[in-house]
Amino acid sequence: MRSFRFSRCGPLVVVVILAAATTGAGTPGNPAAISKWSEVSPVPLPSGFTNSVLEDVAASGPGEVWAVGSAWTADRQPFVLHGTGTSWEVGTLPRTAAGSYLTAVDAVAIDDVWAAGAGVTLLHFDGTAWSTAPAPAAAPGTEDDLEGLDLRTADDGWAVGDTVGGSAPVPLVLRLQHGRWVRSAAPKIVDARLTSVESFSATDAWAAGTRMVGGVQLPLVLHWDGVAWTEVTVPAPAGTVLNSVAGIGPSDLWAAGTSCRTACSAVVLHLLRGRWESVPVSGGTEVTEVLPVSATAVWTVGFDRSATGVQSRRVEFWNGTGFTREQTPLEPTSTGGGSNGEPASAAPLAGATADPVSGSLWAVGWSQGVPRLPRIIRRD
Repeated sequence: MRSFRFSRCGPLVVVVILAAATTGAGTPGNPAAISKWSEVSPVPLPSGFTNSVLEDVAASGPGEVWAVGSAWTADRQPFVLHGTGTSWEVGTLPRTAAGSYLTAVDAVAIDDVWAAGAGVTLLHFDGTAWSTAPAPAAAPGTEDDLEGLDLRTADDGWAVGDTVGGSAPVPLVLRLQHGRWVRSAAPKIVDARLTSVESFSATDAWAAGTRMVGGVQLPLVLHWDGVAWTEVTVPAPAGTVLNSVAGIGPSDLWAAGTSCRTACSAVVLHLLRGRWESVPVSGGTEVTEVLPVSATAVWTVGFDRSATGVQSRRVEFWNGTGFTREQTPLEPTSTGGGSNGEPASAAPLAGATADPVSGSLWAVGWSQGVPRLPRIIRRD
């Protein structure tokens, strides 16, 4: 799964929706498409905390769903929710470093769930309890953060982010092998970070993010061939930030984000049969996640920003030939400013997953205001 940070072109509203392989693009404005989503209420908070956000979600089995983020009254702490299909409960977590929080979660099975986050927080659920997993120590004078997570098997997974030492970050890549996280030698690219990772085999993985050169953001794509990570050139203009990378298979991969110079616009890239191409979208300011379900069912999600600064969620659907815009549930009800530079909204959403058995879809986020509260919606 993945996480996100706010881009330089302004705050964003994130909506992440994953459809089953048989789902087709709905008709904009069709209320039947929206009515399939329902809100889970109430969503519990851990005792003693008044605020919370959820940033990612993963399904670990039939009716088993995990959502992660942070909760706080004063100091921020990791927050985990476990859904059983009929109810949600707050997970009991081990003590972590002050100010740590979770940004990503992925599940191999009901008894094998991983969560990652700031400060190289790595937590594992074994079916009974959550425990802290040892992380490779950061070099003296540096700090590591994780943003993206992908588990291919119980003994093979990747986590990506950045290491900050001095003034400029460099890419960080960790690999899980036989229950132990180790550093993977990522290219030493100055002023660069990774936000998303996708693995297809022990010798084929991809990571995406951004790098800064001469004050201009450029897309960053890395490929693992089983021996080393190497940088791959992609057809995206200067000013591009890639927020997400995901694929149906090794020969059908997508990456997406935004390109910001005088204005910002959504960027979608497609690797098909060994060649990267830029794919036109129908509009939008930024794609925060790309979600391929099949060769003819790919979703891009993010936001649209008007000339006057009014922001609205944007979801587009790829049917194999082109992108069209889709209506989304829980559209923003306010265009006023929220805390931390975020636009006020009925329900900003930051992550999603699908139950592979039931086909149920889950999306998580938070509601704006004081206090800020976690939000979960589902579609059956």
